[in-house]
Amino acid sequence: MKSGAIELGGHVDSFQEKCAAEHAAWRVAHVHHVINGIRVVIPFDKRQDDDEIALAAMSILEWNCLVPETVEVQVAEAWVTLSGSVERHRQREEAARALRTLNGITGIHNDIVIQPTVAQGDARGASRRR
Repeated sequence: MKSGAIELGGHVDSFQEKCAAEHAAWRVAHVHHVINGIRVVIPFDKRQDDDEIALAAMSILEWNCLVPETVEVQVAEAWVTLSGSVERHRQREEAARALRTLNGITGIHNDIVIQPTVAQGDARGASRRR
């Protein structure tokens, strides 16, 4: 560890293990930056087709009440890409978190855009105009 930075390396059998290693690294005292270079190498008997992964991911998100229907899933070579839009940061993070334990994935790329529906203006300015 140099000046609070940790670089993780090696390989694991699942994306969940990669995430767990990073989470553990953040719990180390004086850590300010984590570079997660761990590779996910899915064992042959645990591999899934991209279509199977996509169907499972869509089902998981469909049943998650925190993730709106505007979130879309694409899978290419076991990498899951999330896209679409949500109103809150929490919804964006929940979509990725919900899929971390999915069998057969090597990573998640979160391209979900946050688009609040409420205009973020100065509430005091609006009340003065009345």
